[in-house]
Amino acid sequence: MTGVRDAARRGTRWTAKEDLFIHSYFEAVGDYIGPHDLGRPAGAAARRAAFLKKTGAWGALTRRVEAERDYLRAIGVRLIEDETL
Repeated sequence: MTGVRDAARRGTRWTAKEDLFIHSYFEAVGDYIGPHDLGRPAGAAARRAAFLKKTGAWGALTRRVEAERDYLRAIGVRLIEDETL
């Protein structure tokens, strides 16, 4: 969904892919990702992040990301966060 800036997107449902994108980047860049990367109105990403946190979905996304990292480590994939400087 990166780069979509279509006014017709307003009022459409959030996708799981967008929720994961917000989960990954919202803490770093805030609501900027809503209008810039997702083509949503200003403030939409902040409202969605608040909703995900309120409903517990934010925690579920965190567990999903951690489980995926654990799986990749278990099969021998080296991850960037495992590298030492």
